[in-house]
Amino acid sequence: MQNTWQFSGAYANWTMTISISAPDHLDRPDMVEFPVRQFDNLGRQFHDAVNLYESLRYQDDWASRAGIYGSRVY
Repeated sequence: MQNTWQFSGAYANWTMTISISAPDHLDRPDMVEFPVRQFDNLGRQFHDAVNLYESLRYQDDWASRAGIYGSRVY
């Protein structure tokens, strides 16, 4: 079983897939369907992380076009 989150960003199309499989000692997971509700926060966190990444990339792109280098400390 799996669930996928997809969205388009400014720099890329983003996809995250979570898969559930049975542990080694079982033939199948002990559930009927993917527990989407329990993973909703993970999808939102993925979206937030990508937005942060793209914002930082935009800042770096803007800074390099403006001739400002080293605008961010890692």
